[in-house]
Amino acid sequence: MNFPIAMTSRQEPARSLRWLSPALALLLTVVAGAVIFAALGKDPVEALVTFFISPLDSLSGWAEVCVKMTPLLLCSVGLVVCFRANVWNIGAEGQLVAGAIAGGAVALMCNDTTGPWFVVLVMLASALGGALWGAITALLRHKFHANEILVSLMLVYVAQFLLSWAVQGPLRDPDGFGFPQTALITVIIGCLSNCVMDYVAIFILDMGTYGAALATGLSQLITSTIYIVHFLGGRCSFKIRKFRFDPHIYKRLIPIGFADGITELCAGVMMFIFNRTVLHYIGNDGVVTYTIIAYVNTVVINLMMGVSQGSQPLISFYYGEGSREKCNTLLKYGVRTVTAMAAIVFVGLYICANQVVGIFLKDSDPGLIDFSVKAFRTYSFSYIILGFNVLIGGFMTALERPRQAIAISIGRGLVLQSISLMALSLSFGADGIWYTPILSEAMCLIMSVLFLRQYLKKGAMPRATV
Repeated sequence: MNFPIAMTSRQEPARSLRWLSPALALLLTVVAGAVIFAALGKDPVEALVTFFISPLDSLSGWAEVCVKMTPLLLCSVGLVVCFRANVWNIGAEGQLVAGAIAGGAVALMCNDTTGPWFVVLVMLASALGGALWGAITALLRHKFHANEILVSLMLVYVAQFLLSWAVQGPLRDPDGFGFPQTALITVIIGCLSNCVMDYVAIFILDMGTYGAALATGLSQLITSTIYIVHFLGGRCSFKIRKFRFDPHIYKRLIPIGFADGITELCAGVMMFIFNRTVLHYIGNDGVVTYTIIAYVNTVVINLMMGVSQGSQPLISFYYGEGSREKCNTLLKYGVRTVTAMAAIVFVGLYICANQVVGIFLKDSDPGLIDFSVKAFRTYSFSYIILGFNVLIGGFMTALERPRQAIAISIGRGLVLQSISLMALSLSFGADGIWYTPILSEAMCLIMSVLFLRQYLKKGAMPRATV
């Protein structure tokens, strides 16, 4: 049956609706607001007057309205360009926040510097920060065909969490509470510049390995320059003094640093043992699978190490003050952070195992891909436990308990992992190999918890002396 009336989409929006849309939006906002206030038991008229009329009855009110309105206008101007290009960018708020973080970081790094160029520099940093945040959506849309609506929306929440972290950490007062603002910002700048220059040198300029090496060298040069300017400037209390050998200091430092050294050494030795075992039981395909797992494992361990090493200076500081309560508080924050990170990492990697493996084995044999995905998902269960061992090991190091820290490092890095690898591979063959980190991390966690209980049972900490 044919209907005489057919509905077709307009090529251009109606001219009348262009003018009526803002008015309809405002009207619907007022009506919806009135209904909500009435449902809450509040006078709708009084509430709407407070929102729409009261801010405009004084000069200070107009100033506050302009302050709130300016970012929204900037976002709307930027979105006009996107929508005219038929790109649905709804993450303008996140891009605004990212720009604010970048501009604020530059402003704090310049400290008390004033002048026209300072304002321009902050504005350029803000624009660049927002542009780079928006470029994340563009990159994912172009390379992986991700939906720009969902990606840009989710990045808003990421930017908000990043802002919350920044104002409580790297962008906090550098003279208070021991926050290492300059160091953290400098490292971030070095990493970001390395990533950007790597992409430009390799994919745009087609310079290959030489371009990657050049980008890395230039990023290190940028980092070193920032450090030199900071330490040689008048804002730093750093002084170069004549070296004087003190054996008592080295007697304390060497055992403390020995745990971290053992961790790095054990990682290399264990990788060799793991590769040999995989090659023996599975063959070359197993080595390929383990290589993928090792790359991802390095990223996960570094995430957990970031939490551990980031908290160590503060724990050591309060340990020196003899403040057991503050050390325990930092430990609780660390445990909560590691728990959240472990859950996110495990769920994300388990669900996205196919995509992660596909990055390395894009056009490979489907059988190898399926095998790698299965092994990767099995191995990822160890990430639920790994972070706690890393955190407790770092906590023991910060409290000058080198024996416990070394035991955790050697245990999870070599001894327990070697024993688990041998036992599981002999008992279950190739499948047992991928269960090795789960068993070794679980046994190490038991040991770490025992060390932690031993510390918690003791009374007040003695003040550290140098």
